[in-house]
Amino acid sequence: MKNLIDYLYSIDITNIDKHDYYYLLKDNHTTYLFSKYNHYRDFDFIYNICDELNKHYFYVYKLKKNIYNNILSTIDNEKYYLLDIGLNYDNELDFYEMVNFYKRSSVFLNRNFNFKCNWDILWENKIDYLHLHANNYLVSNKNIAPLFFYYLGLAENALIYVKTIEKNIGFSINDRISFTHRRMPAHIKNLFFYNPFNLMIDLEVRDIAEYIKSMYYSDLDYINDLEYYLKTNLLTKYSASMLYARIVYPSNFFDYYENKSEEYFSGKFSDTNSYESFIKKTYELINSHVNIDKISWL
Repeated sequence: MKNLIDYLYSIDITNIDKHDYYYLLKDNHTTYLFSKYNHYRDFDFIYNICDELNKHYFYVYKLKKNIYNNILSTIDNEKYYLLDIGLNYDNELDFYEMVNFYKRSSVFLNRNFNFKCNWDILWENKIDYLHLHANNYLVSNKNIAPLFFYYLGLAENALIYVKTIEKNIGFSINDRISFTHRRMPAHIKNLFFYNPFNLMIDLEVRDIAEYIKSMYYSDLDYINDLEYYLKTNLLTKYSASMLYARIVYPSNFFDYYENKSEEYFSGKFSDTNSYESFIKKTYELINSHVNIDKISWL
């Protein structure tokens, strides 16, 4: 592998650290991520994002072309890409760095990108899928059916709420879009956050909501970070409402369910009273800054 990478990219690798689906490569100056390319991501979109952001001195990891002037390299019938990730890839971001990233990218995107939020479509498709496929699984796991349908009910409430917000308020030029991530862990490393293959364009509040939920599930203090975000960002009623809706939507539970992890019906997930208290607290914090509607029973 070393000789092949040296040849393809004209770099002198001094160390290779192998992981499940990627390699960390080091030379005398920097570190590279050599990773399998997931075909479900739009490669042209990712490449254009990197190219455009680098032109505007916006920090994301840079893609490196091989000697054939291609971004993707094929090894053993697998496609790989190479990113220069520097020396601080393992450092953990604090919340203030994250918020600054969103602010900078929202200035760039709101000027250059036409956006329409599609959470209602995605959530409706997810709910339909879960209804369709859950029965077979729950036949042999009847004890967890009440918990599953509780979280499915939360998702349906979040969907109705979003549809109402879209109909009555809707997205406007005053709502910020940003480079966001599908999910946000409670502890965020540079390697995850600045990898362009992890980026997607969405409402800025998407990442905030996913991060706050991960903080809750990790038993970490989410209140100070959420309060800081609300104080330093003048959210519209639409964005504040969508932040609340995404906190209600149980994405974390569905991730565990789809991975068939035993954790999804034990521990924190089984404590629905605690989750409702979490939702109520986040609503109170958001509503103290922007007057938004509430899901009546929560």
